[in-house]
Amino acid sequence: MGGDNPIAKSRILRLRCYRRLGPTAAAPGVRRLFVAVQPYPNLPAGQGRDDSRTESSPGGLSISTPRSTWSAYNNLFDSQAQRPHSLILPIILNVFFDHFGGHFPFLQKRVLNYHVRTGEASSFLLNAISALTARFCPLDGPLAILKDRFKGKWRQGAPFLAKAKDQLASLLSIPASDVVAGLVIMAWVEFGDNNEAGMWMYSGMAIRMAQDLGYHRRLEAVADPAQVFRDFSNTTGDLNLTDDQAALHQHKAQLVLFWTAFSLDVYVSLVTGRPTTLQRNEIDAPIPSAEDMNVTQLEWSSSDPMRNRIFPEVVAFMLHFSESLKILNRMTTMSTASLDGDENLPYSSLREFSQARSNLLGRYKSLPRQLTFGVDTYKRSLTSSQSGLFITLHLFFYTFIILLSRKDPCSTRRGLHNPSDESFQPIGNQDQGDTTTLHGTQLEEQQNLEISRMACQKMAHILTVADVVQKTGYLASPFTNHCFFVAASSILHDEAKPGQVVFRDSFMSSTTENDFDLFNDKLREQSEYFRAIGSVLSTLMQRKNLSAGEDDGGQSTGDEDGDNSLGRVVEDPGIVTRYSIR
Repeated sequence: MGGDNPIAKSRILRLRCYRRLGPTAAAPGVRRLFVAVQPYPNLPAGQGRDDSRTESSPGGLSISTPRSTWSAYNNLFDSQAQRPHSLILPIILNVFFDHFGGHFPFLQKRVLNYHVRTGEASSFLLNAISALTARFCPLDGPLAILKDRFKGKWRQGAPFLAKAKDQLASLLSIPASDVVAGLVIMAWVEFGDNNEAGMWMYSGMAIRMAQDLGYHRRLEAVADPAQVFRDFSNTTGDLNLTDDQAALHQHKAQLVLFWTAFSLDVYVSLVTGRPTTLQRNEIDAPIPSAEDMNVTQLEWSSSDPMRNRIFPEVVAFMLHFSESLKILNRMTTMSTASLDGDENLPYSSLREFSQARSNLLGRYKSLPRQLTFGVDTYKRSLTSSQSGLFITLHLFFYTFIILLSRKDPCSTRRGLHNPSDESFQPIGNQDQGDTTTLHGTQLEEQQNLEISRMACQKMAHILTVADVVQKTGYLASPFTNHCFFVAASSILHDEAKPGQVVFRDSFMSSTTENDFDLFNDKLREQSEYFRAIGSVLSTLMQRKNLSAGEDDGGQSTGDEDGDNSLGRVVEDPGIVTRYSIR
């Protein structure tokens, strides 16, 4: 029997597993994954898992190594607090707030630095921050040790990720704001570490722990708000806050933390094609105002017209996106049987698409002038470390416009039959001779096609501006990868659609080709920092080959030779024995 044990046959094994992804995912349906694993080695009696750690090999395979190997990284950590070393932490926190400050506005630099100095900062949270941020840090000085060992920017936070995972197990039974914050950031890290399933799990834990803490409810609904919302950390010293100011700051920071976890949940729902965890009618917490953001950031009298206005607008849009996702998932599932035929969705269903899009357009038109996208406003967002959040707001808006303008948006097979909107009129010269042949739903379909094209052009313009001014906005916003994927897939569909009447001149083809190349290039750039984007890029390339009538080499999205062949440590011999491929 022992000879049949796959663990005994080879140290490098593959496990077969499956994931079911919904309609808005890059590759909907059941995906077959082959996970490359290194089984946990046989250990001498009395030697437990605490004597080993996990790291990524140059080939991407995670391997189990004894503690002595990891001793080389001891200089990265404070031996007493098990957090990043005091020589490293200032570097990491500066880069973190510069690149990610807008995405995680519940954290305030002065407060976090103060808690580090007083010993009140969560080691788990600091390690999670370091695991995310290291990919953008210069590898010199105390971080030079990472340069030779971890090839590829996305691997540079591996020691901090391993440390955070070790610390998390004991914290899951302790609901606290720092744990929620760390879980939110860990979801980002897992996505960067080529583990989309881990992103799904961590984001789910974050929103559920926030719900467990009651952050989704109004403060007035809590019986004893002082006990629930106050952690009584020291407010003397550099912060110089009164007790009332400290209590108000903590409450507003937790409100912002909840909506950050909610926004993450919407991101994850979009890329996995699954329902959001909380519905709008389950949330009592108010959308934070600019004044709430000022309190969270300890800017009691901020005069910046932009800095603390972006996040409240993002939250408002996320609620719209959440409702749109519910419609998209339900309607696309309803229409699955007719996608390859000539049947249309029921008129009532089309009205829901149209209404959802109109609601989004109305909200977008009402944006304050300071938050409309342009070269000057993008530059201003950079000065306040808000460029990532600012660009995400606009890219996601246009992404949902595309999704709501098509019946099956991710496979991009057909257009959606509903009226056009004034904001997206066709550009270029229209040939009246062509338009006279279009009637009824055919004209409406063509108008929706124009709306989708215009949205793609707007997204390309945003990226062009960001490329020229500063790339940080999209490089440190990994979930915008799905925006680029949707836009590029839409272009492929439009170019390949047979018998299509085009309202534009002959320059249209070269323009859309340039836009496709732009989206493709940005996905490639992002994948250097967040590895899971590589599978999205592979899916897009397969679609391009199929659209061009080329063979994709026999690789499907779930093929074992693609980016879904992941490297993981598995410390469960029973799982390895049962699910390994023989």
